[in-house]
Amino acid sequence: MTSVHQQFNLGATVEHQASTFPRSWSHGASWQPLARNDFLQSDFYGESLQGSFVRKVLEDLTPHQPFGYQTSFSVELRDHNGKKSESILEAKASAAIADASAFIFIDAILTLLARGIRTPTNVWRT
Repeated sequence: MTSVHQQFNLGATVEHQASTFPRSWSHGASWQPLARNDFLQSDFYGESLQGSFVRKVLEDLTPHQPFGYQTSFSVELRDHNGKKSESILEAKASAAIADASAFIFIDAILTLLARGIRTPTNVWRT
């Protein structure tokens, strides 16, 4: 599928879900798809130690920089109304940037947009 996509879309960048790479073979992790990625990107929802670990793994394995790290804007994946505190959001974004990662907050059901908020801008102010 990747080669067909690249054949008809010259210059297209390809990225497949990379969340399995930090896991063992018992969770379906395999090294073969690694070569089919132009860069690695994935979403992780654990605490700071998990984030630190997986960013280092993705940075080490990615064929081209930057790699991408994504995490939820919400407190829990099932709790779409509860947002993480500004300090937690800032800490997650800052840690990803410090690890040379591209970074995305995931808003699973567009709760921010429904509230008229386009981006969590306070997190990005310096």
